[in-house]
Amino acid sequence: MNKTLVVARNEYISAVTSKGFVIGVLMMPVFMGGAFVVQYLTRDQEDLADRKVAIVDHTGELFSAIAAQAEERNQTVFAPSNSNPPRQVWPKFIVEQYVPDVEVSEQPGVVLSQRVKQQELFGFIIIDGDAISAGTGSEAAMAYHTETLTYSALPNWLEQTVNTEIQRLRMKQLDVDPSTLAAVTERVRLRRFGLVELDADGNALAAREDEDHRILKYAVPLGGMMLMFMMVMSVAPAMLNTVLEEKMQKISEFLVSSVTPFQLMLGKLFAGVGVAFTLSLLYLGAVYGLVSYFGFQDRVPPTIYLWFMLFLLLALTIFGSMFSAIGAACSEIRDAQGLMTPIV
Repeated sequence: MNKTLVVARNEYISAVTSKGFVIGVLMMPVFMGGAFVVQYLTRDQEDLADRKVAIVDHTGELFSAIAAQAEERNQTVFAPSNSNPPRQVWPKFIVEQYVPDVEVSEQPGVVLSQRVKQQELFGFIIIDGDAISAGTGSEAAMAYHTETLTYSALPNWLEQTVNTEIQRLRMKQLDVDPSTLAAVTERVRLRRFGLVELDADGNALAAREDEDHRILKYAVPLGGMMLMFMMVMSVAPAMLNTVLEEKMQKISEFLVSSVTPFQLMLGKLFAGVGVAFTLSLLYLGAVYGLVSYFGFQDRVPPTIYLWFMLFLLLALTIFGSMFSAIGAACSEIRDAQGLMTPIV
């Protein structure tokens, strides 16, 4: 066991005193801070070109309401500020009504698709004539066409606006009072709380609402997962490279004359775990300082840090052993890269 610890100590000191380790520790905050700076500087870099959409309204009753809603929305695309002219933050939605020429049996889908390709339109929507009829259950009552399917703001707005107007017209047809329907369909919100605790005097304390636990439910697991993945992928492949390099340079032949292969590999594994723990303590210390600075330390219990270290130990033991075994089984980097693919 003493020989294993000697190997681990030498490997650990060699790793943490290298220029690459020191530069990596110093550059990680710089890269992360740079990412936030870039996001801040590019937060307003959005395509603000008008989104012009043609509407084929076969019902004959929806276009006027859609146009009115578009005009109202276009008044809200500017940021509330004292700048002159006001700064636009969202693109405007420009709607036009398209009426097919029935005398020449015109196909609106073909004609409007050509206009989209010529960049005269951003897209178009075709509304069937029975869209207002209640109980039709038609999945194709509205069809939206565009070349830019990744832009969802416009179709989402169209769907919400058209459905709101259709509901209003249906209530009018069925002689349903909108206020009565709103009162009947009003949902009761479920509020989520933690457990009720007692103070030192035996009085019940107010339970914390679930809204206060969002940082614990989302930010902590996501951040912990990313940090653990970074630690594993930083340390485990390095162990493979170390073992393979020693084999290629015939260094391992001298080492196994003093220690057994098991002691050598176990020492390297201990050293890799130590390097990962050193990095994790640095980053977790920075995280603790940040949450304490912003007053969130009560929402991240100390046991989270202990569980992270435990799972990191298990992950490094598993993956570090596997990567070290690959390095021991190969004699060339090309062979090791082929075996790394299924592991990664």
